[in-house]
Amino acid sequence: MKVLNKILFPNITWWLLLLLPLTYFGFNATYFSKLFTPLPSIFHIHAFFMLLWIAVILIQPWLILKKKTRLHKKIGKLSYFLMPVVLFTAWLMIRHSYFKFITDETARLAKEGKTIPAEEMFINAAEYMNIGVLYWLWLGIFYSLAVVNRKMIVAHAGYMFAAILTLLGPTVDRMLIPLYINYNLQVNFFIATFILIDVLLVTLLFYQWKQGLSIKETFTALIIYLAGQLVIFMLPRIYFWKILIDP
Repeated sequence: MKVLNKILFPNITWWLLLLLPLTYFGFNATYFSKLFTPLPSIFHIHAFFMLLWIAVILIQPWLILKKKTRLHKKIGKLSYFLMPVVLFTAWLMIRHSYFKFITDETARLAKEGKTIPAEEMFINAAEYMNIGVLYWLWLGIFYSLAVVNRKMIVAHAGYMFAAILTLLGPTVDRMLIPLYINYNLQVNFFIATFILIDVLLVTLLFYQWKQGLSIKETFTALIIYLAGQLVIFMLPRIYFWKILIDP
């Protein structure tokens, strides 16, 4: 545990437990409160594997605390199979939401007696889903970097922490949406989460620097996050994005 306290924030194991209430309150309105109502199967499938991923996130530091390194490595290897499923089901959720947006918007416009060009509709749908795609890409990138650097403890822990931060987008954003609506704030609600992630990474960077550790990995993670944030408004118009979502 002393190793984790030095590499990441002190008592990081306890701080990670905040993922549980964040996940519940973030998805209560759109998922947990509707468990006993008809929902597309992909909702339940994706939720199941995401909850497994969160369980892995929570148990791995405890195994280090208890000095069960062998079991920690075994669960880490199991995540090689879990993460592709998490990413695949997340991609299916993104596609589901993308086409649902098109269907709902088409119905709304038809009801109002309006029409818009198909290309504009596709761009609007892509803009609606761009934040989900961005967090999806970040998760895949940071998890991959953590696996590649699994034998270097500082790099592995740093990239895994960056991967964990991707959970803040889907949870915190959903908690903030009502505030933006109630106060009629004319800004993108996900900017607050971007700032939170950036602040956490900058704080970790300075903490590791004070501990005399390499800050290369945390700095790299910060640059990747900042780069993604800068291109968020360009994403729907990128050809790769169109192929990915609407092949």
